[in-house]
Amino acid sequence: MDSLWQDLKYGVRMLARSPGFTAVVVVTLALGIGANTAIFSVVNAVLLRPLPYPRPQEIVSLVGRSPGSGFDRLGLTEVEYATLRDESRTFMRVGAYTPFQTTLTGLGEAERIPVAAVSADLFAALGVEPALGRTFTADEEEPGRGQVAVLNHGAWQRRFGGGPDVLDHTVSLNQNDFQIIGVMPANFQLPSDWQSTNKAELYVPLPRRPRLNWGSHYLTSVARLEPNANLEQARAEIGTLVGRLAQ
Repeated sequence: MDSLWQDLKYGVRMLARSPGFTAVVVVTLALGIGANTAIFSVVNAVLLRPLPYPRPQEIVSLVGRSPGSGFDRLGLTEVEYATLRDESRTFMRVGAYTPFQTTLTGLGEAERIPVAAVSADLFAALGVEPALGRTFTADEEEPGRGQVAVLNHGAWQRRFGGGPDVLDHTVSLNQNDFQIIGVMPANFQLPSDWQSTNKAELYVPLPRRPRLNWGSHYLTSVARLEPNANLEQARAEIGTLVGRLAQ
């Protein structure tokens, strides 16, 4: 202990003789500590904390890979998503969504806002019920029948004052009217929104198009495993189903 105390006093005297060097040391230490704190904050938020969905261990992210092109985290095409949704036996629910920007009118000045087109199964796949009203039905995915919207909780508070009469309102997106049918709970966000600063304010139905797109990998997809299924079984089934598509 005496030796440590002497070393400390010697160090302080040396730093006092060189104030410029001392300032550099202090700033360097501060930046290093700050950077480590920031990195831990990101890791803690993204990796260490469990996802705020019921039984998150059952939820999987479905991504495509293209080994020849070097892309290993592709979204799903409409055909891939529809195949997994309709034919999978290892997943209880398969949901998909795609974010976009659109113009909101009818609530003051026109404004560009982030929106997400989501499948009717997405909320069930994540295991989240609305705080108010309801979410989409499969019928509302049919072309021409999806003029309904679900609000993010924050948008409900900001734009409608958190009032229960919000279900009587309509909003206009790109000059098309959508009836508000539900509000999601306060802690709900889409999986990709937890790492985004541009979080969706409204959710509208993802339409089931009669001519499915084979080549555009634009859908983010999540699924919930059946109680008796595991990841190995799911991977094997996906390989079979997608392999059949490739043929």
